[in-house]
Amino acid sequence: MYSRLHIRLFVLLFSFAAFAVSAQEPVVRSTKPARPVFSSFSFTAGGARLYDDYLSVSDYLGGEFGFLYEQMRALSAPSGRWVMRHRLDLSAACTRNFKMLSAMVSYSYGLLYGWEFPCGIKLRSGGELAFSGGALCCPGNSNNPANAKAVLSLGFSEMLSYTWRLARCPLTFRYHLTLPVAGVFFSPAFGESYYEIFYLGNHEGLAHFGSWHNRFDMGNLLTVEIPLGRHALRLGYTNTIRYTHAEYLRYFHCSHALLVGFSTPLGRSASEERAVWQSFY
Repeated sequence: MYSRLHIRLFVLLFSFAAFAVSAQEPVVRSTKPARPVFSSFSFTAGGARLYDDYLSVSDYLGGEFGFLYEQMRALSAPSGRWVMRHRLDLSAACTRNFKMLSAMVSYSYGLLYGWEFPCGIKLRSGGELAFSGGALCCPGNSNNPANAKAVLSLGFSEMLSYTWRLARCPLTFRYHLTLPVAGVFFSPAFGESYYEIFYLGNHEGLAHFGSWHNRFDMGNLLTVEIPLGRHALRLGYTNTIRYTHAEYLRYFHCSHALLVGFSTPLGRSASEERAVWQSFY
């Protein structure tokens, strides 16, 4: 009986000792690099020039307003050099005296590979798949009051960024170029009405292969990020050029706008023990 009591006490003391040792062992933190999601929300306001000879033989000048959402995140590839980018762009234009109206929506998904030079400049280069659609409207037209737009394209996506410290305040300057190369776009034939397309079923010749010989599309984005804690104020300039030529019809849309918004890394901040693969800063 006495020996059994000693054995039970020994087992109990051993269990407490093992528990105390395990409680004092340091917690092994995850060494998997953090990949914060960089998101930005911006509003744009500026001017636009519209021309579509399906609707009118004149070009029109007016104002354009829009909303731009952008998301970037490093992929779980070696060294985090690959970055994926989502962009959603909404815009609406109204020319003088409401002679022509425009509404467009664009979405793009891109993959970019990055390099960092000794001077501090970061270059990211890759490809982008984009879709855009919308419509133009001439309220004064009685025969053809509107014309639809739809484009699916694949092209280049290039980004340069540089962080300059001004009195301990890091200002990040960035230029982003998107340049589609090839794709497919919608365009009716010259003089073909939408009544013929939808009611009479004339669907031939509506989709056209687009490249630089009959379609040119370019987007320019220049911004500066001013840090505000974990977030940043975004100021900049954006320019979009769209041009198509098919079935004896020409379409041209050029816009220039100022941009203001904010950007933020979504998710929890990484601990000091973890590496951080940034997609932008």
